Amino acid sequence: MTKFEINLNHLLNDEYIGCDDLKNFLHYSIFDDVNSKENQKLFVQLLPDILNRTSEYNYSWINMIHEYSTIPMFLDTFIHYIFLLDDEKFNILFFKFLCDFKCIKFEKRHFKMLFKHIIQYKKHVDFELLYYLIRDTSPDMIPEMLELFIHEKDICDSILIIFTRDNYKYIDILYQNIDVVLQNTSDAKLFFLKEIVSNQPSIYQKVSDYIKEDSRKNIKKLIKSLYLKVAISSNSYRNLSFVYDKQFDKILDIVYFIIDDVCFNERVDIADIQSIGSGAYCSVLQIGDKVVKIGLERVTKRFPNNPYVNAMLLRREFPITKNDSFFVEVCERVDNKCDIDDEELYQLYKKIRDLHLIWLDVAKRNVGRLFKDNKVKWRFELPLSDEILGLAPYRGDEQLKSGDIVILDNDLIYDENDPSFVGKYSTPYRDSFEKRYQKEKVLHKTVEN
Repeated sequence: MTKFEINLNHLLNDEYIGCDDLKNFLHYSIFDDVNSKENQKLFVQLLPDILNRTSEYNYSWINMIHEYSTIPMFLDTFIHYIFLLDDEKFNILFFKFLCDFKCIKFEKRHFKMLFKHIIQYKKHVDFELLYYLIRDTSPDMIPEMLELFIHEKDICDSILIIFTRDNYKYIDILYQNIDVVLQNTSDAKLFFLKEIVSNQPSIYQKVSDYIKEDSRKNIKKLIKSLYLKVAISSNSYRNLSFVYDKQFDKILDIVYFIIDDVCFNERVDIADIQSIGSGAYCSVLQIGDKVVKIGLERVTKRFPNNPYVNAMLLRREFPITKNDSFFVEVCERVDNKCDIDDEELYQLYKKIRDLHLIWLDVAKRNVGRLFKDNKVKWRFELPLSDEILGLAPYRGDEQLKSGDIVILDNDLIYDENDPSFVGKYSTPYRDSFEKRYQKEKVLHKTVEN
């Protein structure tokens, strides 16, 4: 055993090794020692063992991978072996690899090896970050990477977003392989795929037709994925195994029929619904002039209906378990990308308060400007009532018109005599508006007296 091997083993066996000790030893032995050439060969041979025994105490040795990339066979060994590590170690080392990516001396075979291992070992990779790094270092490898990855069912979903980058530079690869992409894209991602190809009518139609072949299954998968998206991001939702139960599937069926009926009313093909965003508690679909909100149980299950919330056709919560439920709401589409100044927002807040209501979640993101008068619009007269919508009796008599601003997120609205709002989340806008409102009330009483 050489002196290099003896000292290396000593350092690797030290459980509490200083974070720079191994790094300094390797750098000296490989680049400055009189036996550098021999030590480099040994280093590459021993690299699997070094990587396997690398711990939180000595990860710093790998911070500058590009320094080692000039050593013959280092990159080959490194790329191959990190994929054999457990997920935790792989994630750490692969992240360090990406951080140093632009400085590493790659050959074409190294990229090919990297792509092959990603496919073979099915490790979770940030494909968008990988795309940008390769684009900035070896752009000629991007087409080959995309061609390979869209042929992989486990990867195809993750790289769809890449085709929208750099002004859709590589979209022709998607067009040319659309049959393969359709087979490898999950049901829930088909609608996103349809949006990506919207500028190519023949491809767009092909994706739409594919969705319509089994619209019920595909829409249900979309609904399920949208629900999971917000449920997973919510700390209160720990066990989501219920999404595989028959009861949950029945809820998906009900929501599918709701969506199908909205499509019929709006004269929109069911394949043309659009996912237009998500928040903390719901995801939103656009269907013609309607939006369908899909998400978790509401913080405020019941509040007094009033003129200042967006008119609702449906507001329903389906219980799933003791602690979980599925919420769906259908209402009119409004302009939520408009400019709204602070004074306009305050005047809306004031109108709500004059109805003796508390609105805690006051924010510009939660309001929009009406495209039409704030009324329910359906192909026939709906027997709507506050009770059917699960709301307390209506308050107020103003009719908001086209151009007025209206509350989109109607959660966190309470009667001012309801103590349950105390301690709930409140925005800076609400805090400052409430102070102003109370001052104006005092001033108004003073003037009256």
